[in-house]
Amino acid sequence: MEKMKRFSHYAMETLVQGVTYSTKSWLEDKFREHLEKNIHFTQKADILAFAFTSIDDKIKFVDQQIKDLQDYKKSLKSSSVLAKEIGASVLSEFGISKLEGSLFSSITISKAIKTSKLALSVEDEQALIDLGYYTKVLDEKAILSAYLKGTAEEVEELKDHCDFITVEKTTPAKLRINKKRSSNNDDYSNVDLNGLDGIDDIDDIA
Repeated sequence: MEKMKRFSHYAMETLVQGVTYSTKSWLEDKFREHLEKNIHFTQKADILAFAFTSIDDKIKFVDQQIKDLQDYKKSLKSSSVLAKEIGASVLSEFGISKLEGSLFSSITISKAIKTSKLALSVEDEQALIDLGYYTKVLDEKAILSAYLKGTAEEVEELKDHCDFITVEKTTPAKLRINKKRSSNNDDYSNVDLNGLDGIDDIDDIA
């Protein structure tokens, strides 16, 4: 978290993290300006790389926060249920069914509710299948595999019952950040990130 704070003011990081499809062309121009700057090419690379790796760091941080919050929420729910059960038990010991308050109307004890649910414990699965208690599901993966690897006869047989469509998808080229294998890989303190004059905030887009 401290590492993110130290770099939050860098303009390139702010620009990259704030880009949207509506500001795509604007960021393209900023990238061009960056590449045309009169600074060493290693500085150009490091500035861009740190802008992207900072996003990865923040994503990891947010993921961990989400997990922690989900665990905390689960714990709170469990504690609330248990505490209410304990409270009902203790109030019942005192013969109290209703406790009136001033800010809150009252605390009452709900009745214990007994529910039942039919469960199944299978002893002989095959015997039940033989009796007809099963469902048939089309294996699309097997069909595609047979089409690609099967005999000509098998392929023709399949074509009688289904159409095979080739779906093409193009993934745009992306930058790949290749970190150096160094024990100081996460040490940003010695990296020169100057050369960003004129870009102060993502609000400049407007």
